Amino acid sequence: MKECPECGREFGTRQGLNSHMGHAHPREKTIDCPYCEESFASEGALSSHLQHAHEDEMDNECPYCERNFRRVRGLRLHVARIHGEKLEEFDRKRGVGGIGLPIQTAKGVGSENED
Repeated sequence: MKECPECGREFGTRQGLNSHMGHAHPREKTIDCPYCEESFASEGALSSHLQHAHEDEMDNECPYCERNFRRVRGLRLHVARIHGEKLEEFDRKRGVGGIGLPIQTAKGVGSENED
């Protein structure tokens, strides 16, 4: 087992530890989370964080019928099954993060309705 020197988490392989170090403990964190004070070194790390830590706060509204979904996964499946759009095309339109999940912004952040 390989142990992370920063947090003590254990990994079965050096590759797993290296991946963890790159995402969880990078040297320079320059991408800020729009929901909290966390910062990340890559778009993929931010996307993963958003998916796990803030998914309930994200706006997952269908662009075709305005149905809302609690999870990105549900929205993606809905768009593919009900509206017939290929997932790759849907992701491309929304902007895809490093791990294939749409990077979204906080509800109201950057919108025209801000006061």
